[in-house]
Amino acid sequence: MLSMEQRSSIYLSIKNYIKDRIKNEKLKVGDKLETEAELTKKFNVSRTTVNKALSLLAAEGLVERIPGRGTFVHSATKNVAFQALGIESMTSYIESQNKKPGSILIDFEIFKAKEKPSIMKKLQVGENDFIYYFSRIRTADDEPVVYSVSYVPAKLIPPLSPSQVDHSFYQFLNENGIARTGYKSTVSAILASKKIAEYLQIAKGDAIMLHQHTIFTEYRVPLEYSEVYYIGSKYSFEYEGYDS
Repeated sequence: MLSMEQRSSIYLSIKNYIKDRIKNEKLKVGDKLETEAELTKKFNVSRTTVNKALSLLAAEGLVERIPGRGTFVHSATKNVAFQALGIESMTSYIESQNKKPGSILIDFEIFKAKEKPSIMKKLQVGENDFIYYFSRIRTADDEPVVYSVSYVPAKLIPPLSPSQVDHSFYQFLNENGIARTGYKSTVSAILASKKIAEYLQIAKGDAIMLHQHTIFTEYRVPLEYSEVYYIGSKYSFEYEGYDS
């Protein structure tokens, strides 16, 4: 009998096989996937295993399962799929989607924590500690997909300049050997304010997603608090789960 780990490996292999075919455009939007029976024969597995792999793909928005017709590549695959993990570099992830990443720096400043008590509390710093603040529009193939604001305790990182966050802040952290070891995040649906609508080139009141997350370094010390606004029609979050 196969172990739980072996069964997980099999259905994830099927999932990744289909995912790679979509990514490489061997399967395009609207294309019908191989049937469950065909996949069962190809991988020499049970129908249940194939069904689980297809269910994972459907949960990620990559495919659509239509009873009586089959499974089709979903139109949502044209969007940028961002990993839910806040410790993932958005620049590298957009590149992994075969899209050109871009960044437009909107604001950059440094202030004393006591000027913004709510941020001081989230970052667990003292009143007289300094905090970096910067906001950016992130683009994929020159189209805005994300507007983000970030707050970082100055005492935890080397001196930071606007040019170092204009491209990838996480690359700056990596180059300085600053590890991210955990995160806490909340995702909620909101309506775009006038300012955010202008940044993302959408209409005021359009539905967008707000991802609030705190990144931690060693010993659960807050390294960054961010608020990230995603265009509802141009993104999907990607989660993966495994049987324990």
